Amino acid sequence: MKAIVMVVGLIVSISYPMYGDLIAKAQRNDAKIYLSRIALLQENFKNNCYTYTTNVAGGTIKDCTGLGYRATSPGGYYKLASSPVAGLFNQRTLTLDHAYRVSVVPAAGSLRPDDGKLGIDSVGVQGWDRNNNGTYDASEYTWDK
Repeated sequence: MKAIVMVVGLIVSISYPMYGDLIAKAQRNDAKIYLSRIALLQENFKNNCYTYTTNVAGGTIKDCTGLGYRATSPGGYYKLASSPVAGLFNQRTLTLDHAYRVSVVPAAGSLRPDDGKLGIDSVGVQGWDRNNNGTYDASEYTWDK
């Protein structure tokens, strides 16, 4: 009987961390889907309105008042870090006049609230602040580990 309990305990101690990693990865995929959709809507907005917007959750593309999307990811695990930045900013080595950058952070109830923000910008550069220091370091311009 002790052997069975020990074997079960060993299996649980090995599988639980892997299960948590799988759930965290699935929640990050929720953020990636969300950011990809926002990027697509931003390009649609620019095609119709000749600029990007900072209004993700409100307005409509047709009226050039916003994207009319949602403030949280489809699964609810991520939320907008702040309003997207639109306009003039330095993008690694380029200075762009019409550009945007949007970031999301884990929402309350996410498995790993300290997972760091994920983001995307108008030229498709992806970032994941894995060390959660508030900026994208040189090795963090990717959504993958």
